[in-house]
Amino acid sequence: MSEEPKKPKPVEPPFRISPPLAAASSPSLTRLLTDLEKASRLREELERSTYVFRAMQTPSFFTDLEKASRLREELERSANVFKAMHASTALPRSLNSVSDLAKSIGAVAGPGKLRWFDSTVFKSLEAESTTLRALEAQAAQWRSLTGNIGSVAPRLTPPASLTDQVNRSALAWRTGVSESLKFIGEIGNLRSSVELSNSLLRPSLLHGKFAEQTLSLIKEASDPKAIKALNASLKLVDAQHVANMELLTTLVPSVDDVGLGSPSWGLNAPFVQREELLSESELENDEDLGLVVALSPAAQRVEQTRLVLQLTTDCNKASRTKGGVEIFTPTTRVLETFANLPWITPRDEKSFGDFVDGLYFIAYEGAGKDKLRFLREYGGPLLKEDCDVIWSVKTLRNKWLRHDPDHGKESDIKKSWSSLEECLRRLGIQGYPRAEADYQLLHGRILTDMADFLGRLLRAI
Repeated sequence: MSEEPKKPKPVEPPFRISPPLAAASSPSLTRLLTDLEKASRLREELERSTYVFRAMQTPSFFTDLEKASRLREELERSANVFKAMHASTALPRSLNSVSDLAKSIGAVAGPGKLRWFDSTVFKSLEAESTTLRALEAQAAQWRSLTGNIGSVAPRLTPPASLTDQVNRSALAWRTGVSESLKFIGEIGNLRSSVELSNSLLRPSLLHGKFAEQTLSLIKEASDPKAIKALNASLKLVDAQHVANMELLTTLVPSVDDVGLGSPSWGLNAPFVQREELLSESELENDEDLGLVVALSPAAQRVEQTRLVLQLTTDCNKASRTKGGVEIFTPTTRVLETFANLPWITPRDEKSFGDFVDGLYFIAYEGAGKDKLRFLREYGGPLLKEDCDVIWSVKTLRNKWLRHDPDHGKESDIKKSWSSLEECLRRLGIQGYPRAEADYQLLHGRILTDMADFLGRLLRAI
């Protein structure tokens, strides 16, 4: 009997800038979720990594960050699972193996053990902030969860068992923390900033808080639909966290440091997504993240935001390939924006101001401010009329969100309010934004316009 010919792998459609963005972006999240499950075939490598992690308990290994980096490189060469963990391509299904690995990691990175980082940035982090203590507490919570899954697992039906979900979420959290700390170590020679380090670690702390809360809700829930929605929201946030962190760590920071942006940024997208999914009656498959994203407007905005950030790095690479300079300089504020912006879902004036701040730091301040590098008059390919969204972001920030439009001479005040009214009207809002729906509309419209702008720039470079 002849074998059936192998079907060719489907060819992905060309990358598209224009909507629907959710349809174009969601496969990447689904791939991340699928990749996380591949570790079911990597138990042998996982046990090998556990052994190496135990060897790391010797304090002399970590007399300085350079040795830690060398050890990490050796781990990546010698253990496939470690590569998979840091590339977010592994989900260990063996609970015993996960527990062993968690204990080994805890022995190294548990309370009082973080002193093996000997760089200035890590010393200052430990001395001046509570971030690492919060991470340590979350690590302990993950160890507790992996050891007490039995009482919760019956709440979920196979194959979406809570055992798998806890393992996946623990790995996503650990990947975010690990990659953040590695990135902070790499930029330590450029900036020894506790505030920046805290900002880059904030999404991991939020992920841990969200996961713990959602798993508790699953444990208490009795409605199958609610359990499915909660499970879907956690899978979605796991994949988003890994994808967001991977994008951040592709940046090569600039020596030019313009200071921090907004340390009080509020990250709320995971919780908004969960609310939306719990209110959705059409969720049939919590494994298909493409469908999950389609049912959550907030999740669609997260994908749009990541697309915008990705396009800025694409424009930089295109410019450098042509012999030019980076158009969007990765300053401190840009690093902070990459880490936090995807999980900001504007629902009021304050959160909308945080969102606009992030775009302003990247696309205006980071692009040269008074001498914007994408404009033709400063060596770029675009005319001013090609950049309406940039002027909108500038107007929203400087005439309203971060400056009082009633400040100054009467003529200046009238001009400011007139500019703001025209800007809002161009973005689809008549009058002053009042309701949450107004901010949602502005959020989506600006992201769409920014993606179109960056796509136009990328094609013109």
